[in-house]
Amino acid sequence: NSKNLLFVGDSLTEGYGLNGKSFADKVKEQFPSASVKKIAVTGKSTSWMLPKLKEELSTGKKYDTITIWGGVNDIYSRNSISDAKTNLQSMYDLARKSGAKVITLTTIPTATYNTHTSKTIQLTKDLNNWIANNGTPNAVIDVNSLVNNGSDGTKNEYLQSDKLHLTDSAQELIAREFLKKI
Repeated sequence: NSKNLLFVGDSLTEGYGLNGKSFADKVKEQFPSASVKKIAVTGKSTSWMLPKLKEELSTGKKYDTITIWGGVNDIYSRNSISDAKTNLQSMYDLARKSGAKVITLTTIPTATYNTHTSKTIQLTKDLNNWIANNGTPNAVIDVNSLVNNGSDGTKNEYLQSDKLHLTDSAQELIAREFLKKI
């Protein structure tokens, strides 16, 4: 039973620092019959993701599952989550309307970033709370809880040396959670 899976996101979905191998690629390895497409670019916010998803769905291609992971770049580039919420909601709605099962992920904890502030930590918590309680997606993977060090940062063993991006083992953890949701 093969499935068409679409993953939309930023560097975390792209697999930054991991030779482009993110949780989406790990899902493909464990589910070889699946067709996996990634629309993900490092540094992009949800305002980039939304038109990319619209464009992809306008082709008429049908996906069994559409996975959306964004928001952290909105927090750090805009110091706001209002656009992220609007864009994420639009993507959830578009994906649902296309007939796909929608899976979303909370953003990673960011107190380990060297550019974090008390405001970015609070915005991360607020956005993750909104994502977790949104209700539109069929499933939520709480990445924040999976990798949290208990102090609003990411556990060292899950951080690449840049203190921003997730390691291969963290991506593996996310892939395992994803496989439970589909």
